[in-house]
Amino acid sequence: MKCLFEALKKDTELGTRLSREDYDRLLKSIRQMMSVNTFTLLDNITLAELKLIYCAEENFKTEGKPLSSAEAAERLGISAPAVSRTVKGLEIKGFLERRLDDNDRRSIKIIVTDNGRSVLEENMKLCIALLDRIFARFSDKELADMVRLQCKFSDELKKITSGFNETE
Repeated sequence: MKCLFEALKKDTELGTRLSREDYDRLLKSIRQMMSVNTFTLLDNITLAELKLIYCAEENFKTEGKPLSSAEAAERLGISAPAVSRTVKGLEIKGFLERRLDDNDRRSIKIIVTDNGRSVLEENMKLCIALLDRIFARFSDKELADMVRLQCKFSDELKKITSGFNETE
């Protein structure tokens, strides 16, 4: 990964817009964020599993119906086989159930179990507590600036990548 970042320094406009020191700090920060082992932060679940449970539960709350595997793949930006593997693992753990769609026997519906809701709630509390600890160290202005810039970054990333075929 370090070689990739070194190549980016030489081959990007960003490398010319920032001082060498700021560019190095930015790349170091990105490397740090990418190297966080989320499994050590979460309890009994991976981040990918947590995202799938959250997506299925939110879909049921907002639309009143179970999420299909195809919808999960689209919303999470991962492949159908990746969703299938994740659902299978979560089913073994007792966090999800798979059911055939009554209207389309080829479609699989994802149902969050009571255990799945519990693990989702527990882990969301852990994530919120972690964010609270991090953001407690920010001034109000720093926090407002960070939110504004993160939203801008996210919006630009979405615009730029909206044409890409995203699969895992």
